[in-house]
Amino acid sequence: MAIQAQWNKEQFGRLPNCLRNIESFDISCAIKTEEQESASGVKTTVVRGIDSEQLQISYNTGFVIGTDPRQEFEDFKKVAGMQDNFYLSNVNVGRTQFELDEVQLTDTQSDNTGRIYAGKITLTFTGDSNVSSKGSKSKSKTSKVKTTKKSSLSLTPAELATLRAKNK
Repeated sequence: MAIQAQWNKEQFGRLPNCLRNIESFDISCAIKTEEQESASGVKTTVVRGIDSEQLQISYNTGFVIGTDPRQEFEDFKKVAGMQDNFYLSNVNVGRTQFELDEVQLTDTQSDNTGRIYAGKITLTFTGDSNVSSKGSKSKSKTSKVKTTKKSSLSLTPAELATLRAKNK
């Protein structure tokens, strides 16, 4: 048994009775910005903070590897909207807990009776910016926005482009 990843008691990898191997793993994070124009007409970009992290994984499913594609889809639909930490190689991913937002079953193959015997499951998660990785609630969104406004950073579009180029 080799566990690649785990979220909300769902395990991925080579499991005792099936193979649920992650084929793709994508994570992204962006900054929140706001364009403002001063009284003198100068446009600036104000960085408001970091936006929620986005995580997407996909894996193949099928009877040949010990999983029922339709049942996998139904099982993940039941836990949609739930939040938990996402572990990749026993390491917590991201700064937050991840909520399952979307479940897709694509690339399906079926027999003559309509039974799906193979497909691809894609799970899309969003990190909750108000939940720390330990699961404790932080300040509400309203107070966070107020705090962010007090310590906001103003950048011109050229400075923002330079900052983005450095981070790539």
